[in-house]
Amino acid sequence: MIKPSIVIKSLIVIKAWLLRLWLAAEVLLLQEDKRQHFLYSFFLLLLFIMFVPAYWAAGIVFLIGLGKEVWDHYCGSGFCWFDMQANLLGILVGLLLWPLF
Repeated sequence: MIKPSIVIKSLIVIKAWLLRLWLAAEVLLLQEDKRQHFLYSFFLLLLFIMFVPAYWAAGIVFLIGLGKEVWDHYCGSGFCWFDMQANLLGILVGLLLWPLF
């Protein structure tokens, strides 16, 4: 039997992640760089999903975004968690919408 305290803790964690994604979405609307991260992740996912299963495509696009941020950490403006959130949001929206394409 599942303990109520585990359920409550799980709901709090889910709520925190949804709040973070919502904040990332708001940042997307305000900054051109974040919109680019969102759109590149979205369209790369749609491209890769034509050739590999959806979970592979999501993983590949996530690793591309992570690699870009690591590159920025060493050779650019620095690692940005909001860029990673924009990447993740683009991937999630792509996964939700790809059956429509």
